[in-house]
Amino acid sequence: MHLREVMLRNWRSYRSAVFRFPAPTKNKRVLLVGAMNGRGKTSLLMALYLGLYGREAMPFLEGVRLGLSDEERTGSYRQLMQRIVHRSALGSESPLASVELVFEGGEEDERVVVTRTWRFTRGGNARDFDSPEGEEIRIEEDGRVQRPDSWKEANNRISDLLFPAHVMPCFFFDGEQAQARVEAAGGRALSDAINALFGTGLLSDLDESLRGYVTQQRSVVRRDGGEVKHSELDRRRADLEEVEARLATADTAAERVRHELDAAEQARRGKIAEFVQLTGDAAIDTRLLTQRRADLQRDETALQKSLCDGIADLALPIALRGLGTKVLKRLDGEIVRDRWVLAREEATARVDQIVGQALPEAGDPAVRPPLESSQRRTLEGRLRQALETAWAPAPSGCVSEFKYGFLGASDRTATAQRIRQRLAARREDVAVLATRWHTVRSQQRDLQRQLDSVPDVGPKLEELTRHLSDLDQRIRELNDARAKGEAEVRSLQVEAGEMRAAIGRMSNARERIEPIEERLSVAERVRAVICDTREKLVPVCKASLEEQCTHHLREMISNEYRRYRVEFDSDLQPVLVAEGGDRVYVTTLSGAQKRAFGLAFTLAVAEVSGEEAPLVIDTPVGNMDSEFRLRVLKYLARNAPGQVIFLSHNEEIYGEYATALAPYVRQKYLVQFETTGDGLGFSTVLEGQYFPPSQERG
Repeated sequence: MHLREVMLRNWRSYRSAVFRFPAPTKNKRVLLVGAMNGRGKTSLLMALYLGLYGREAMPFLEGVRLGLSDEERTGSYRQLMQRIVHRSALGSESPLASVELVFEGGEEDERVVVTRTWRFTRGGNARDFDSPEGEEIRIEEDGRVQRPDSWKEANNRISDLLFPAHVMPCFFFDGEQAQARVEAAGGRALSDAINALFGTGLLSDLDESLRGYVTQQRSVVRRDGGEVKHSELDRRRADLEEVEARLATADTAAERVRHELDAAEQARRGKIAEFVQLTGDAAIDTRLLTQRRADLQRDETALQKSLCDGIADLALPIALRGLGTKVLKRLDGEIVRDRWVLAREEATARVDQIVGQALPEAGDPAVRPPLESSQRRTLEGRLRQALETAWAPAPSGCVSEFKYGFLGASDRTATAQRIRQRLAARREDVAVLATRWHTVRSQQRDLQRQLDSVPDVGPKLEELTRHLSDLDQRIRELNDARAKGEAEVRSLQVEAGEMRAAIGRMSNARERIEPIEERLSVAERVRAVICDTREKLVPVCKASLEEQCTHHLREMISNEYRRYRVEFDSDLQPVLVAEGGDRVYVTTLSGAQKRAFGLAFTLAVAEVSGEEAPLVIDTPVGNMDSEFRLRVLKYLARNAPGQVIFLSHNEEIYGEYATALAPYVRQKYLVQFETTGDGLGFSTVLEGQYFPPSQERG
């Protein structure tokens, strides 16, 4: 089936957006989505994973840890969704985020709509995602709507209608993940892809579940049936349990050795890098320390000058300590006298005016009886004496005469202020400067000692050489231990297989009436079939993948590897094998060649699996050169088994690459981002548009 529509609401940078994808045709199956980094490409990829399978898809998301317990996964899922919901929605009464995915096609032209809605409290805390009030899942199949009671029931139904969750990484991925599959140590990522796609991992889980069921049911038989004499079949089963326990222990030990080997090889690579960079690092350290010493010398010069200026400034306050207080007191008294004399002179100038206005002239008829001249003179004298009391006696602090008569009134005030400043000078400032100068001198001595030690890299080189020799020896020992452990595991697997076959034959010959015994017999036979199927399925899948991967890689890879075929060794490491027998491990190729192999592997997986799922690739040809990029894009567009969605930025699929891809493009889309301030913004989907030439390559 192909992806028909993606509707996003409050999903990361998308406030409300719809991608409407037309159905692919025979020659036009590519959908080209352009967006700048951090503006919506990865958000669309996450919407496919989480919109379809919710928390079950978390292990497949980039940056999410694998191996989480159910409790840890539930907590991480809540935290993830709380980060995904658009911040502008958190102010509403009942915030929500939702993804709606519409799939169409198939043999009967079916239509499947999956809508997953997450609800939050006001402010952004997730509600209970184990209930429909927190996470609601709506499934529409050809117009018939279902709302399953639990997310597990919903995911099972989606798996039946579309494709299983564990195959999604084979179809929805970042282009760097295709390269990472190749670079993963020991082919572990390729093994995971094969297990996920063909269900061998599910077979292992089913075998383990059946084993637990058999063990539990046997305890029920022993408990309900009392002491039962062990038959030959029971003895064989006990022996098988012992062998399986030894096999589990040996497998765990082999896995531990593989992890230790990976760690040792990684440590060796680190030591080699340190060995290569040691001389250059020493030169860099010397340059930095020399620069720091020059900075400290400049600081010392500046501090010395400040210290000298500070000591000079202390000379006058020290000289004034004895005489300065007396001089200052005398100046303050003369300042008071200045003000008093000025006030007295101003008042004296107005005495005559005051006396003339206050006393009538002798014989003035307005006064009854009129004053005589003697009376007026007496009153005038008394009035003048009364006015003199306004400025006599002199105020407190006033000196009787001027000692520093050569100073004016403003000079006396300025001189007194200057003396006070000098008397108040702080000797502590000079002490601080002296302390800082001493500190800078100490730092210079420390730097000199470091400079003296940097050039001596000889002992470090000897130590690195010794470490590398020890690591080489450790790697050889671990390789031997891994080979021995894997041989033991294979031997025990053969022994266990023979024992299961014998138990199966004995179980068929022994008919039991009791329901529990019958179920145990069926479980043992199913386990034998599972183990046999698992052991046979991987080689068959591997051979099919090798054939298809070889075909696709030869079309995309550079000329020097066109005649090589693809094989997977015992560790599922991909190897290119020439007709003459030369072998080249894919992990040794360039980054672009590794990515081309990853894409060829993806096409092979899609063809061999037969799953009808769209192929969605984020930055498919990111680090390839122009010729490589053009060849790979055109090949993917022509040979992908179904719908192909490329997510690209403006420096990947642009210009001539977009032009060359145009004949295969069914529709184009441009995601634009508008910033609204305070870290918020909105991504908008423009259908039928792509990066204009002015935006290509910046």
